[in-house]
Amino acid sequence: LATCCGPLIRVSKLRTSLTVSVILLSQFIVIRIVMGIVMISLSEEDRFQYFLVTKSISVASMLLALAGLLNIYSSLESSLSELGIQAKLWIMKISISLILWQDIALHILIKENVIGS
Repeated sequence: LATCCGPLIRVSKLRTSLTVSVILLSQFIVIRIVMGIVMISLSEEDRFQYFLVTKSISVASMLLALAGLLNIYSSLESSLSELGIQAKLWIMKISISLILWQDIALHILIKENVIGS
């Protein structure tokens, strides 16, 4: 995707592109912490009521983080290939994708009453 389509967020300067990518990745960390605190503070009934909202926010946050990783990769593609960092970026992309699919799978299992919330 990044190879064929170029940077997801086009900016004229590399420094600006990396700054945007860092913001996209940093929001993921902040959102995960805040969502964890919110879920702990809610009662069981409130957790169920706001489950769709909290999961939607988490998924959107993960997608933005993935966009940040793809933006870094596409901005630095030629430099990264010389340094051998591509594998590390792929591991980060795969990790975020696995977290996303884990959240989706857990949501489906809870909805189908296979496991309890």
